[in-house]
Amino acid sequence: MNSAIQSHFIGISKHSVIIRLTALWALNESALGGILHLVKMPFMGIFLGGFAIILISLIAYFSDKPYKDILKSLVLVLIVKLLISPHSPPTAYLAVSFQALYGAFVYSCIKNFKLATFLFASIGLVESAVQKLITLTLIFGMSLWDSIDVFVRHVLKIFRILDEPQNVEGSYWIVGVYLGVYVIVGIMIGIFAGNLPAQILEAQKRLVVPRETESITTAKPKKKRSIFQNKILKSILLFSVIIGAAYYLIPNSSALINPLWVLARVVLLLLIWFFVVGPFFVKLLRKFLKKKEGEYKREVEEALGLLPIFKSLVMTAWKETSGIKGLSRIKEFILRSICYALLYTQF
Repeated sequence: MNSAIQSHFIGISKHSVIIRLTALWALNESALGGILHLVKMPFMGIFLGGFAIILISLIAYFSDKPYKDILKSLVLVLIVKLLISPHSPPTAYLAVSFQALYGAFVYSCIKNFKLATFLFASIGLVESAVQKLITLTLIFGMSLWDSIDVFVRHVLKIFRILDEPQNVEGSYWIVGVYLGVYVIVGIMIGIFAGNLPAQILEAQKRLVVPRETESITTAKPKKKRSIFQNKILKSILLFSVIIGAAYYLIPNSSALINPLWVLARVVLLLLIWFFVVGPFFVKLLRKFLKKKEGEYKREVEEALGLLPIFKSLVMTAWKETSGIKGLSRIKEFILRSICYALLYTQF
């Protein structure tokens, strides 16, 4: 841990700092989305991914062995996520795991914190965008991008923006803008996170940590699937199979039922993903984390105990920054949330 920072966090050990950052990371992955939805935070997807990157970078900063501590924190986050949000899709686990593994690799190879953080944030956030694009392509197929191209050409022709829009590929424009936004935000996060330790040192002199916390409930109990819902799923599956068989087996039928086949293909892939691949992946992950849960029992209990407090502190930080507008509010909100989590003590 950096000695200058450590000397100002009196009474907080390195273990405590890392476990608090890990608990805040677990809150981000399992419940913060619900909290931000309540406070109507814009761009939640980018914000949640960026916040995770910031927390991983701070774990690396405060750690003597970044690679080991980031991977240990990852296991703790996955355990807490599995306990609190057991129905999260496998892609959520893959995304957080890639961020942590990539962060562990970068911080173990590059000793300059600001440079490592810049590379970690800019590339790590773009990966999450690419993952979403790949998922869309796997589910909808190339027909999704072909349809976007046709639509863009039609719009350009109507408004006479281009005389010959036949060669325009609008999907490339959309993907380019989408990735561009993530690149820009990733660079901004990399610069912000690289300077964050010094900002934490300065902010803790002016901030007063809230003494009282209020209960925040965002999760609703899951309802069991009814017999009627099961019949609907079976009917959808049967319909998809029939359309798929007709598409491939009946001669000259592809043009006639192509729209139905696109729909059936999407439904089939989603059903396979959520009811076959997903549960299988989660089952394997659960077995692995179950073994680790006993090994990290004390840390898991410590992190779980901090979650209700951190939920309230995050909400308090958002309310306190209500008078600040735009990007400045988000920066101050992140700074306060992290400072409150690190400096909070039981009264």
